[in-house]
Amino acid sequence: TVDIQGGSLSGNGTIEASQITIGENATVKPGNSPGTLVMISNDVQFLGTLQTEIVSSDVYDVLEVQGTVTLSDDSLFDFLFDDSYVETDGDSFDFLTAYDFVFGSALDFDNWFDRSNFSITGLAAGFGWTVTNLKPNYLSLDIFLDGTVVNPDPNAVSAPGTLGLFGLSLALLGWGSRRRAKLRAHRV
Repeated sequence: TVDIQGGSLSGNGTIEASQITIGENATVKPGNSPGTLVMISNDVQFLGTLQTEIVSSDVYDVLEVQGTVTLSDDSLFDFLFDDSYVETDGDSFDFLTAYDFVFGSALDFDNWFDRSNFSITGLAAGFGWTVTNLKPNYLSLDIFLDGTVVNPDPNAVSAPGTLGLFGLSLALLGWGSRRRAKLRAHRV
């Protein structure tokens, strides 16, 4: 068995054991800026921190578990974007692969209101992110253009302009209605 309770494990290569435990005070940094670390084990207990460096859309760290990985409510995920990374809407990074996942009770990959297990460093303003396990054997970090950042459309009418046009329309409707009423009264 391999039992790492503190410090960090980093680099490329393969670790093979019947059981692997990454304790709460341990950090796993796959690769050698970046790269892949493979763990071959039927049972990987991942209670610590997984740190993933991202250089580009196709160059990033991967932890590959050939077996079942159990993630705790205390498992942490740190994503570090390199200065050379250029954000693109729709980028996806399969940073943790496994034959199967077991999740802690509070670690809910469908509830994105609680992001306390994740940290992102170096992602440009205007981009959002989610972590999904929609693919049965991957955890993916997905990057998207944040909907709160809007590139102005030069042909769009601003809200104050829209309100002004609406007010002018109401005034013209009122004027037309009064004019028709006067014409009817004049004919009678």
